Amino acid sequence: MTVLMNLGDRMAYSNFKDSIPEDDIALVNARHKAWAVFGDLQVGGPYGLG
Repeated sequence: MTVLMNLGDRMAYSNFKDSIPEDDIALVNARHKAWAVFGDLQVGGPYGLG
């Protein structure tokens, strides 16, 4: 728990998705796939809209 809190304190961006350079296509694609998986796992679907 302490490790996660310390890592969170060191984050230098306000939005993870916006922190990824759009020209890094592989990382952008991985981000989209991860977001889709997490959205599918969320009760009610992505953003709880489903």
